[in-house]
Amino acid sequence: MNVPELPAVALLRGRNRATAPHITVTAELVVLWITGFVSVLLPVLVWLDTGGPFRTAVTAVSAVLVPGVPVAMAFYPRRRRMWLALGPAVSLGVLVLVAVAQLLTGQWYPGTAASLVSLLGLAAVLPAARRNLPEAARKPDAVRYRTLTTVTVVPVVVCAASFGLWTSAVLRLDPGRAGSRGIITAVPPEYFAGLALLICCALWLLVSRWDPRHPLHLQLGLLAAALTVQITTFVSFADGGAVVGTGYVHVGFVDAIGDLGRTLEGFDARFSWPGFFAAFAMLAAWAGVDSVAGLLTVYPAVVGILFIPVLLVLGRILTGSDRTAWGGVLVYTLVNWVQQDYFSPQSLAFLLYFTVVVVMLTETGGRPSADGDGGTLWRWLRTTPPRPGNRTRRGELCVEVLLLLLCTAMVVSHQLTPVALLTTLILFGATGVVRQRSLWMAVGVIFVAWFAFGARDWWSGNLAVVINGFGKSQEALSSGIGGRVQGDAAYRQMQQLRILFTAVLGLTAVAGWFTVRGVWRKVCCLLLVASPVSLVAVQTYGGEVVLRVVLYASPVLVVLTASAVAWCCSPGRNRPGRNSAVHLTGRVPERVRGVVLVAGALMVTVVGVAARGTNTAFERNPASTVEAARAVLDSAPAGSVVVPVETDAVLRMDRVGELRSTRLSGEGEVADQIMDARPDFVFFSSAREAYEHILHGRPADWFTDLVRQMVDSGDYEIFTRTDTATVLRRIA
Repeated sequence: MNVPELPAVALLRGRNRATAPHITVTAELVVLWITGFVSVLLPVLVWLDTGGPFRTAVTAVSAVLVPGVPVAMAFYPRRRRMWLALGPAVSLGVLVLVAVAQLLTGQWYPGTAASLVSLLGLAAVLPAARRNLPEAARKPDAVRYRTLTTVTVVPVVVCAASFGLWTSAVLRLDPGRAGSRGIITAVPPEYFAGLALLICCALWLLVSRWDPRHPLHLQLGLLAAALTVQITTFVSFADGGAVVGTGYVHVGFVDAIGDLGRTLEGFDARFSWPGFFAAFAMLAAWAGVDSVAGLLTVYPAVVGILFIPVLLVLGRILTGSDRTAWGGVLVYTLVNWVQQDYFSPQSLAFLLYFTVVVVMLTETGGRPSADGDGGTLWRWLRTTPPRPGNRTRRGELCVEVLLLLLCTAMVVSHQLTPVALLTTLILFGATGVVRQRSLWMAVGVIFVAWFAFGARDWWSGNLAVVINGFGKSQEALSSGIGGRVQGDAAYRQMQQLRILFTAVLGLTAVAGWFTVRGVWRKVCCLLLVASPVSLVAVQTYGGEVVLRVVLYASPVLVVLTASAVAWCCSPGRNRPGRNSAVHLTGRVPERVRGVVLVAGALMVTVVGVAARGTNTAFERNPASTVEAARAVLDSAPAGSVVVPVETDAVLRMDRVGELRSTRLSGEGEVADQIMDARPDFVFFSSAREAYEHILHGRPADWFTDLVRQMVDSGDYEIFTRTDTATVLRRIA
């Protein structure tokens, strides 16, 4: 008896292809299904207070997916880069605004917030499906990525091998060996071997011919994400705790808002901009976790990966080349030494800032002569760029509302980044490089309103500080550059290396600016760099404004640097197009140019790792230090005086406002000063000891002597001791 063959079997055997039923599974369909599933499931899990780790996973997915990605799909159909660039920022922005609204109204109800966000996500699914699914069905991507070749397999194998080497390096690394020269003296060789594999593979993909049948963008994204993870989390995973201790302070703020449902007035200036803290307090409540401290080690990698598509779209706009844009992403992962990607409002505000910039530049149809002469200056200033051909007036209004949402979320989350954004918007509006020429007015009103009313608790007692900080550019430069070159000789050399490294990046970017085609693109690059530079004249920002200038300008600088490198690799008429191979031609043989390119990238990698890890000796927070701090926080009665509660951030990761600190007199021996202050607990950490040794010239075993003196006095006893921390308790 002949049994009829099933259609699925016939399809696999290559028969009956014309009559076999076929369902096209596209990225659009998958994203919309996941969004709908998560939107329905999240409020159910939150209201029922169940789910365990699964609930945590659903919360993490919804934080970056709902409602931002379907909103981005509705605004930019079939433009997947914009989904990845805009979607997470919109989701986080909505979360910030919902959380702050509940704080301001005194109605802290995480279940209600989860329901509202989920409803917004479900509401956005329908227009996203209507604008994406029909076209996706006509142009399925299944045909494009069928062939398995060397180009498609090698990056996956390289990533696996690199993570194997990275894991070995993490297990072997001893961050305690980091001294005045930072972590570079303690890094195992397999760590650099793993990074070299990723970099060489990425360069190979960048210089090869791009075949549309190969998922090169996915592969480059995989390599960039792997680089980001390995560079940003290396020391944290080896130590078992986050590198930058300020993140633990922010954990305390998040937990305080989550426990109280309000901010603490008169306690810390950062509570006047609670957007970031309120958002993560809301996420902690959704996930059903008591603290977000477990997020600290992976947070830099997460926020770095979220920034990759934003930087990719920015590079594509400013250079007109996919290849150069990916080169900028690669450079950024290697030279980002400022380490502002830790758990902080700055990291979220930075993501929102460049998302706003990318959307504004995307919504600009371009100048009439974007790739040539820009015309007279007067014509440039008085005209507004045309609207993109596929954007209606109603759609343009919706885009402006979306931009205001992102800007408002930034204004309520951070002090300085909104000032940088407002400066950028004013420059954009004055020069007419974008269509939203008057957006700065609306953002300015929001900024002033929040500063006047939302941040009253801070400025009412610090208005003189704000006013006196204006116009002191020389002081800002002195404290931001010269003030950081201090400490012992080796540490000063590392700080000088950071300055030189940044200067070389800036000079290379200047050279790359001349290779950018089109007056409009060149003007955009200039404005995006000039805006953060102008902050030097606005505020000293506690001596860190120069560091913020480097941070805000770095995305444009790396794109221009990649443009300069691409021009050098393709001189004359051989400049690369969108898919063409980069021909390393010229007077120098191609093989020599390739070797120089790889050697230069590896050298930048080593210097970047050294620059990023310069402060590791006194910024690290090993698991044993966190354990000792937790012992104090679990045992100290409310109102206890702890020294030093201000400098060791791990002591502020919980019970915010319950423990007190005290100032030492500054006269006599330090041990005598501490005992005269009669604190209830004294906290000594190896990181703080390294800080005193490197920057102030104290003996390397200074804390050991202090502990011995205080114990010998009979007034203090050892409360707990770990490998990296010692806690003394006053004897009643």
